[in-house]
Amino acid sequence: MTKTKDEQSSQPKSHESRDLYHPIFKDWWNEFINKNNPDRNRASVAKLKRLALIGDEEIAQPDVITALEITPFRSLYRKISAFEKWNELSKKNKLARENWLTLTAYALAHVKEYAEKHPASYLGSKSKKEGDKPLMNELRFIALMRAETESELFVQARRLIALLNNAPVDVGELGRSLYLWFDKKEGDRIKREWARRYYNIHNVPELEA
Repeated sequence: MTKTKDEQSSQPKSHESRDLYHPIFKDWWNEFINKNNPDRNRASVAKLKRLALIGDEEIAQPDVITALEITPFRSLYRKISAFEKWNELSKKNKLARENWLTLTAYALAHVKEYAEKHPASYLGSKSKKEGDKPLMNELRFIALMRAETESELFVQARRLIALLNNAPVDVGELGRSLYLWFDKKEGDRIKREWARRYYNIHNVPELEA
């Protein structure tokens, strides 16, 4: 089957996804969100943290307009749109990716520290307060995996960052995962990796499709 122009221009090869997107989100977080950066603008970070859904419940979407008013978001927008060549995308595809980027920036703004730990590994780790239960209970994790719209994923991302509770995580991976969650090529691979990490079976070799 021949790929559409949108698919050809916006989607890298699967095995390159982490190498390409991870540093973009990590570097952006370090520049604008990292509390150890004395030049970060706290007011802008606070605005990113307050981003929300707008519209009726059934058609709610991340508030892209408000996000565009925030300088750090515009910086991320320029980087991703140039990298993916948004000027070559259809209007529908571009609007969707704006929604994805907004919810991603919202989530990353809440991360306080970086560590080489996959977010799903942290969510699946045992909680001292709950005995041998994972930090995110299985039903909530399944709800995250089954999010079908940007609004549903935004709500699940809000719950996710509340559970992380300032824990150090891999911001590059969190950014890449949330941004590409609904990507036709990368989304399924990302969700499977999150499931493997959550259930601690990620060391099993992945078969090539």
